[in-house]
Amino acid sequence: SEVGRAGVVIDETTRRKVIVFHPKMLPVAVIADPELTIGLPRTLTVGTGLDALSHSLEAICSPAHHPMSHGIGMEGCRLVFEHLPTAAANPTDLEARGLLEDTLVVWATEFGRMPFLQANGTGRDHNPGAFTCFLAGAGVKRGFSYGESDEFGFKAAVDKTTVYDFNATILHLMGLDHERLTYYHNGLERRLTNVHGHVIKDVLA
Repeated sequence: SEVGRAGVVIDETTRRKVIVFHPKMLPVAVIADPELTIGLPRTLTVGTGLDALSHSLEAICSPAHHPMSHGIGMEGCRLVFEHLPTAAANPTDLEARGLLEDTLVVWATEFGRMPFLQANGTGRDHNPGAFTCFLAGAGVKRGFSYGESDEFGFKAAVDKTTVYDFNATILHLMGLDHERLTYYHNGLERRLTNVHGHVIKDVLA
């Protein structure tokens, strides 16, 4: 139901839960395909759905909640209540599991990597000028790429996109206008995209 650096293992003989933690447990890729969940044990389906429900309720009830987190939490609750009973009753029901129609999967990175080695040859430094992010699911085109770097992968060259554009597009897919969504900080109404950002309409379905 979630991805992180920790996992829980149950000792079947003592029924004792043990937490296993290691930085390398964090996966580098996730396959979000509802067909892979068909036929899972009912208890696993229900447990995963209830875990998603608990996180949605946390987003709503947290003292530090934001209007955006409240909206996401409410939508999460709606999806669980609407689809979990069907998925639990019929493990082969693909429609109940095909929530990528309503869910946006975002895979992003802080930086890219330089196309050349550092001076001491130990690795490649951060490259903020060209890197790749993925969007999948609700509202975006399938099998579509946007933008290109130069031939060395050093700088963006075609259809340059800023992080502000990327965030504006994500907010748009969540039904939010990045130019109207603000939060009060240090006496100012601030935007998540500052004074920048445009929705990348070419990636929208």
